[in-house]
Amino acid sequence: MMYLRWLPTVRTALIAPSFSHLRQVATLGVTYFGTLTPVIVVVAIVTGFWFVCRFEEVFCY
Repeated sequence: MMYLRWLPTVRTALIAPSFSHLRQVATLGVTYFGTLTPVIVVVAIVTGFWFVCRFEEVFCY
C-alpha cells in the first residue's frame, strides 16, 4: 500500500499543475528526446542497410 502515499501528489500534479512543473516536464522531455534522436537515427540507418543487404544483395559481396 505504498502507492497510497503518492496518490495526493499525483492528483495535485494532474489537476492543478503549476507553470514551473510544466516547464520542468517540458525540459525533461526535450532533453530525453534530444538524447534519444541520434540513437533512433543510427538504428534506422543500420536497419536500412541491413534490409538492403538482405533483400537486394547488391552492396554486400
